[in-house]
Amino acid sequence: MKIETMKRVLLLVLILTISVFSLWTSVSCAEESNEYYWDYFLIYNLTYSQDIKYLALSKNGTLMAVFLGNSSVLIYKNHILIGKHRAFGDIHIAGFSPSGKILYFEQEVPRKFVVINLTTGRVKEFDVKSRISVVAFTNDEKYIALGGVRRSRGSPKNYIYLIDLEKGEILWTRSVVKDVHRILFAGKGKIVSLTTETFCEGCLKAKEKYIKYFNITNGKVLLKVEREKYVEDIFLTDNPRELGVIYNHMHAKKIVKYL
Repeated sequence: MKIETMKRVLLLVLILTISVFSLWTSVSCAEESNEYYWDYFLIYNLTYSQDIKYLALSKNGTLMAVFLGNSSVLIYKNHILIGKHRAFGDIHIAGFSPSGKILYFEQEVPRKFVVINLTTGRVKEFDVKSRISVVAFTNDEKYIALGGVRRSRGSPKNYIYLIDLEKGEILWTRSVVKDVHRILFAGKGKIVSLTTETFCEGCLKAKEKYIKYFNITNGKVLLKVEREKYVEDIFLTDNPRELGVIYNHMHAKKIVKYL
């Protein structure tokens, strides 16, 4: 009996010795190659039999929408399934509103912009002609503005859309020759957009863009800056009357604020 116990103790010591040696070897190799190892814990593992077409995450990472190849949309909160929907065709854009209360996406077949209120479960679909690339919400999330891209003159026409989410309808649209790059809600009932309004090759090379201010109520153009060259982007400051413009040219890279 004592001999058997001794054998077990010796076997355990041998196993521990091999384990420690293996660990020391890994760490030594890691130090020599400047690589590092760390422990991690698997939080969740979601496995699907279908291809994942698109993945959307909320700003704080607690919400996730998974678009699958069988046209299913699975909505999770903290990796717990909270809802299901359908989305047909390719998905080019999807996301959550800043508060995380709304999931939006554009489906390709038929082309519709879909808005799902995750609190009430209300689903609204809007007919759009544009391939949407830009989405903006007001701070209270009562309105949403959309804009798309147009690859060629033969592509479907492009527009800026303003949607009233409480009424569930498109209030107005404004045509855009080519692409919408940015839409911002500027406060005091105004929207500002950055667009490309030409297919001219030289103009595109010069990053020629238009900056327009619209009245949020009726879409009337309040102010327009035409054919501004080498414009990369626009942004708002804490002062709603100010607009920042980023210029990017090989001889002049600058940020300008206009009042």
